[in-house]
Amino acid sequence: MVGGPSTLVVMRWKRVVRLLALGLPTLATAFFWLMVIGSAFGPDEFTGESLAVLSAAIVLATGTIIAWRRPRWGGPALIGAAAFFATVIATTAGTNVLAVTVLLPMPWLVGGLLLLGLRLSAEGWPGARKPPSDPTRGSGPSGGSHPSAPVPP
Repeated sequence: MVGGPSTLVVMRWKRVVRLLALGLPTLATAFFWLMVIGSAFGPDEFTGESLAVLSAAIVLATGTIIAWRRPRWGGPALIGAAAFFATVIATTAGTNVLAVTVLLPMPWLVGGLLLLGLRLSAEGWPGARKPPSDPTRGSGPSGGSHPSAPVPP
């Protein structure tokens, strides 16, 4: 492998990263919804904190669904959902606010960053210059000439 990793290896790694990016938030959302549904059947009454946790659960589920349906938008959606969840935790948590605020939104943040990284690796960084095309070749199917046709000086 003189020229670098093969295309098959890169495709496998991208598939693994994509499954990890979608699996982490999905499992965390399912676990969070189990806690929300379980607390609904508890003896406590519905309070403002319950409303905040329920809204966070809805935002997290929405971000996860967007990530599955539209992976291109999924990265920013999951990062936004993680930021909203961190804000809800910071306003409602009692003790150890910093530790809980940093650790609980981590699955959505990691999933969003991985999806964003996959998107940027496929499209390139915004504002990055594209490598120059080879002037000895034709412009290809989009330009109308054959790729092996000589280019006039």
